[in-house]
Amino acid sequence: MTVAPKQTSPTRTKLPYQDDPFVRESFVDGFHSAVFDGHLMRLELTVSRFTDATKPGTISGQARTAVRLVIPPALAVDLYKQFARLIDVMATKGMVTKSTPQ
Repeated sequence: MTVAPKQTSPTRTKLPYQDDPFVRESFVDGFHSAVFDGHLMRLELTVSRFTDATKPGTISGQARTAVRLVIPPALAVDLYKQFARLIDVMATKGMVTKSTPQ
């Protein structure tokens, strides 16, 4: 399957990358939602916060919003392609099993 955004705006210019070591890093271990409103994709990623167990063998806590990411369609396609490459590598190493969505 080929995925590409429709050209609704001029082609993006490839800009040189400049790392900023002062940008905060966010840890997420969950995915809550993705919504496309026709113009932007909105992703909400979560982090698990556990409470002290009151009884042995019980786990309680909650998923809390860690990151709300809003991206244009072209970036969503770029992320899709990059994730597809990473998942191919993980499948080759036996870390995941690829399956077709139902």
